[in-house]
Amino acid sequence: MATLVGNYTRGIDMDSPASGYLIHTAALSGTPTGLYRFQNGVTTLIAQLPALSEFDCGFTLTPDNMTIYYSLGVSRADDFLYRCTVTGVSFEIGRIHRADNVSTDVIGLAMSPSGVLYGLDTTDDSLLIIDPATAAATRVGPLGVPVGGEGELDFDGQTGQLIMAAEQISSRIYSVNTTTGAATLLGELPFTTSAIAFLGIEPPACPTDLDDGSGTGTPDQAVTIDDLLYFLTRFESGAAAADLDNGTFTGTPDGAVSIDDLLYFLANFEQGC
Repeated sequence: MATLVGNYTRGIDMDSPASGYLIHTAALSGTPTGLYRFQNGVTTLIAQLPALSEFDCGFTLTPDNMTIYYSLGVSRADDFLYRCTVTGVSFEIGRIHRADNVSTDVIGLAMSPSGVLYGLDTTDDSLLIIDPATAAATRVGPLGVPVGGEGELDFDGQTGQLIMAAEQISSRIYSVNTTTGAATLLGELPFTTSAIAFLGIEPPACPTDLDDGSGTGTPDQAVTIDDLLYFLTRFESGAAAADLDNGTFTGTPDGAVSIDDLLYFLANFEQGC
């Protein structure tokens, strides 16, 4: 992997065993603060991000590997949540605001396979659930361990377990209970890390590869006008085949056909999957 010069690699997530994305913040010089793609040992800047400082960040891919959520700290008590395409186009969702009005210092994000967005908040060393549509946050509970200044979250793609890295001179690795927030020590690393990621698994079937032109709903490993026509027909009739997303852009159906499904389809269709 190419050397990144500056401050920290603040977040990382993988979409396959050999590729993924990372967010790197630089102080005053060196590598630009931005979103990077790494693949087979090569790291490439995709886009610079709206970061004016080297403060803390969280970072996660959605389960379908098509969308990124990241947080940027503008101070030690203010974090903003962003949604970003894998091509680097960012949209500010808003300030992460806890329901209990406690200031935030979010240093980690992870989205579960079902589309629930979790945050690691070092203000009071707790686990949060963050609404990806509004940035409103609810405290799940205390982690029960001091996190320190560096750390990150990620889900084990095989077991579904939420894993946390937390700085303690060296970094300690914990499993985290998503119901209570309680962390359980798994082991230690001989170094400090500000980001962790499990090896990605093969991505799920392309959500916009719906039909091969036969009108039977048979995918053909290509995204063409046939898929668009098939989706629009099902969308107009309210068929279950058009229920693709619940408004979170995670590809999670919600049992209803709405504008959320249309927007999700069009965004993925434009990107070719």
